[in-house]
Amino acid sequence: MQRAPRRSLRERLYPKPIDKIGANEIPPSVDPAPSLLDEVSEAARERGKDFHASVARILDHVPSVDASTVRRCARDIIRFHDPKTGRDIMLPIRCGGYYCIRCPDTAHHARTLYHARKIASLDSSEAEPLPKVLNLVFTLPPELHAWAREDPRVLPGMRRAILRTLGQAYGYEGRAGLPVDRAAFRELGAIMNLHAIGDEAAPWPKWAPHYDIIIPAWKRADDYMEPLRATWPERYSKTNTRYQDNLRYCLKPLALRPVRRPIIASFLEKVFMTDWHASRPPRTPTNPTGRGVIHQESALHRIRYSCRPLFNMANAHLLEGDETTLVYTVQGRRTQVDHQVPLGPALGQLESIRAWMTGRMTRSWAGILSRTSYDAAARLAGHTPVREREKKGFVHKATYEWNHDGTYQATRRQVVAQADGESDAT
Repeated sequence: MQRAPRRSLRERLYPKPIDKIGANEIPPSVDPAPSLLDEVSEAARERGKDFHASVARILDHVPSVDASTVRRCARDIIRFHDPKTGRDIMLPIRCGGYYCIRCPDTAHHARTLYHARKIASLDSSEAEPLPKVLNLVFTLPPELHAWAREDPRVLPGMRRAILRTLGQAYGYEGRAGLPVDRAAFRELGAIMNLHAIGDEAAPWPKWAPHYDIIIPAWKRADDYMEPLRATWPERYSKTNTRYQDNLRYCLKPLALRPVRRPIIASFLEKVFMTDWHASRPPRTPTNPTGRGVIHQESALHRIRYSCRPLFNMANAHLLEGDETTLVYTVQGRRTQVDHQVPLGPALGQLESIRAWMTGRMTRSWAGILSRTSYDAAARLAGHTPVREREKKGFVHKATYEWNHDGTYQATRRQVVAQADGESDAT
C-alpha cells in the first residue's frame, strides 16, 4: 500500500475541504456487494503498525471476551446516510479494546490532533494558530505507590497538590478569596494525563504513577487572552519545595481517616524526596538557544507523547522459541528498549491496573480547557470552539455483521446517530 505524502502540522490541523466520494460511499438505493464490504474492512485492518505473528497466541491468554472483541475489530461495517451529500457512507466498526492491535494507534492519532486544535484555538494572535504548550511531569514518591494502588483517593489528592503547586508558582495564592488551585485555573488550563507505568521502568509493567501535564501557553485575563511568560516563573528548587508541601497538605488528611495509617502519616511529616521537571524545547531557528519552557515547533510531539497509550498489543510478541516469555518494545529517551518478562505475570499486572490505564482515570481537563470554561475562552481568542464529536445528523441505515465463513448479515435499523469528528475512518 502506497503511503500518502507527509503533511505539515498546519495542514493537519486545518485540512482543506475534499471531495468525499470514495470507495466507501455508495448511492442510497444500492446494496453493497460482498467484495466492497471486504474492501472497507480490509483497508481498515491493514492500517497501523505491522504486528508480530505471535500476537495471536498472546490473545489466547487474555480474557476470552477481550480476545473475541479484538478478533472482530473492523470486521463489522456500519452504514450511514449523509443528508448533505445524499449518499451513503460505510465505516468499519472499531472495537476500542484494551488488547487491540489497531485501535490504540488510531485513537492516539485522533486524540493528538484534537488536543492540538483545542490548545491552538486559545491563541488570539493568528487566524490559523499553531499550538504552544508547556510540558510538565510530576511523580509520586515511591514510598506512596502501594497506598495509591489500594486507596482511590490518593491520585485525586496528588492531582490537587499539583494544581495547587502550579497556582502558587504563577502567583495566584490569596486571589479572590478562593483556594489557590481554583483561583489559578479560572485563568490557566491543563490536560492532566495519568501515566500508571513507566516505559523504561523494570520489571515491566511496573506500577509507577505520575502525571504528564500539557499547559497551553495562554491564559484568560478578564475579557482577553494573554500569553504566559516564556520562562518558568520561579526557581525550580522552590517549585519542588512547594510540591512537597502540597503533597503533605493534600495527602496527610487521607492517611488519618477513616482508617489511620501511622507509617504513611509519619512519612509525610518528614522531609521526603519529590521529583518534577519542565520539558525544555529543542534548539530551533526561532529559538537557537533552547531557552524557556514553551514548545512551539515541538508542541505536537509533546502532546503526542503525553497522551500516548501506555500499552499497545502491537508492540508485543513472544520470544522466539519460548512461548512463556513476553517481549514488549518501547521507544526510550535515546534508544529502543525491549522488556523481556514472564507472560503470565505481565498480563496479570496489566489486567490488575486496567482502570488506571484506560477510561476516565487516565485523562482529565482543568481550567479553561475544561468542558464548562473552554467555549468562552476560545471565543475570547476569536476562534470557534473545537468539538470532540460533531453532530452531523447522519442516519444509521444498516449494520453488516461479519460471519466466520466470510459472509455478511445485514441488520437494519432507523435511528439518528452521531459521527465521530475525530474518527480515522477509511
